[in-house]
Amino acid sequence: MRPVLVCALPGVHPNDVAEGLDQLRVKVLRKARREYECTDKRPLWRLPVPHPLDYDWRFTGESRSLILEEINQIASAKDRVVFLGAPTLFRAAQDTPLGPRCFLIDACPETVSALRESNGRVFIADLLNDSVPFLSAGAVVADPPWYRFHVPLRKCDFYDDRALCRDVRRRLEFWLDPAVLHTMWDRAWNQWKHLLGTKIEVEGTFVQSGKYRKRREQWELITWETALPSRLEVKLPPDFRLQLEAAKITYHRFGQYSRALDQIRLCLEHRAVERAELQRMCSELRIPGDFDVAQISWRPDYDPFFYRQLSRRARRIYLYRDEYIFEVEKAVVVETPELGHATYVFAKPRNLDTFLALYTKITKDDIRRNRNNAAQGLGFLGRVIHGTNPRAWLKEVRQRVGEGIDFAAAMAE
Repeated sequence: MRPVLVCALPGVHPNDVAEGLDQLRVKVLRKARREYECTDKRPLWRLPVPHPLDYDWRFTGESRSLILEEINQIASAKDRVVFLGAPTLFRAAQDTPLGPRCFLIDACPETVSALRESNGRVFIADLLNDSVPFLSAGAVVADPPWYRFHVPLRKCDFYDDRALCRDVRRRLEFWLDPAVLHTMWDRAWNQWKHLLGTKIEVEGTFVQSGKYRKRREQWELITWETALPSRLEVKLPPDFRLQLEAAKITYHRFGQYSRALDQIRLCLEHRAVERAELQRMCSELRIPGDFDVAQISWRPDYDPFFYRQLSRRARRIYLYRDEYIFEVEKAVVVETPELGHATYVFAKPRNLDTFLALYTKITKDDIRRNRNNAAQGLGFLGRVIHGTNPRAWLKEVRQRVGEGIDFAAAMAE
């Protein structure tokens, strides 16, 4: 921008232009600060100047008026109104009939200190970590929302200097930089990220955002919630680097032994093969012995949680196409470890080879509809949908396979 300005000011030295811009910037910032401090005529009600990255926390006058009107429609004349982390709304409410009935709970010490000098209905508390005062209210205002959740690292799109992570189910997104993960990456990570079972813990404040997309000649607003950078915290598992190296090695081996693995996958298209036999086949094809044969059928969207819970209970594991068949103590479980799919549970057969021979000749739709008595012949007991709560899935699977539930172990998992 400065080169264009210099060209537009012939005869003025570039250093003088730069100095003038710096002086102008200082004047603009001072004026903005004075205007911000004068927005409220009560000296004791001034809020701390917000951090530049937290500008979303301050509401404009129009927004405050709109939200207060909504509160008046929701709450009756005697109802209390509680504000959770919305100090500008709380302050604006003091100039309305709502004022004496309003309470504020905020985690920022500076904000609470500034407002508490003139109002005793202000409390400092972290909503998740501190004890919160018990208040009954007709309306509660909470903005912006705060979340803590886990997201698989394979759900991130990696760029040269940052990564975009999305949680489609929650409609949340946030950006990561290398400093957060304490490691550098590049776009090549996108080639093998599906082999990562790593989940990162995300904790932060999210605000609503959106973008327009054109569909069928019409513009449609797609809304998401985006994290505030200054309020985002990410925790990595202790073995994060080990998982990275394991994924890189597995990806390299997939390329190195691609022809041998293609032969094995072709075999899996026609019959179910037990894990021990697969390990023997890999050995004959000169694939290293520490190669995890479960990766042969693994897909990018598979969730390790479902596979891990069943494999630790299995006596034998078979691979068939893109499925895993687990022989547990009292049942046989067929699993496609992906959200949206279902776990199929069958009674323990007298002869597992006979069961597998029959199963590989029919489809899941045949089982659900019991075509030609397929479900009856296989001893089909039911299916468990992979919902949004993995613990609920695990509890129902345990019941289906006849496993007694150890509630202490269930909580630990």
